[in-house]
Amino acid sequence: MLVAGCDSRAPPSLRVESARVELATQSWLVIDMDFAPAPRVLDALDHGVPLRLEISLGGRDATNRVAFERHVLELSFQPLVRQWQLARIDEANATPRLFASRGQLLAAIDQVRLPLRSDWKSLSGRREYSLRVRLPQASLPGPLRLPAWFSRTWRIDSGEVLWTVR
Repeated sequence: MLVAGCDSRAPPSLRVESARVELATQSWLVIDMDFAPAPRVLDALDHGVPLRLEISLGGRDATNRVAFERHVLELSFQPLVRQWQLARIDEANATPRLFASRGQLLAAIDQVRLPLRSDWKSLSGRREYSLRVRLPQASLPGPLRLPAWFSRTWRIDSGEVLWTVR
């Protein structure tokens, strides 16, 4: 090994199983995903290191109208009250969801439902969407950033997911 913190174990998994944009009175992004962080990542979470998942959604219709939106979810552990928390940190008024166990927190990530701005309703006809969910390594605390750049353990990224709606 060249750098401390590198490991050859299987990387963590973040897979988007399905995603859809629901355009109604209130527009929603609904994502079903399979999130299986590596044991080292779970250990960091248990010791108070918050994990931020950045969700980027882009859309385009047949007339080339474009919409883009970014959401950030933070998974964290509150040791004084022994609660796990899921919070939207991209919205000031969002109420965090609290969980009694880490397993419940991770189960809540399996399906995420996020409100979208009203400009998504302006997309009409055939629509193309792209979605990416990832853990930006720059969001980690300073001492973890350098090891995270060299360790597959911290590369949590769904890759770009594309779909079309007619």
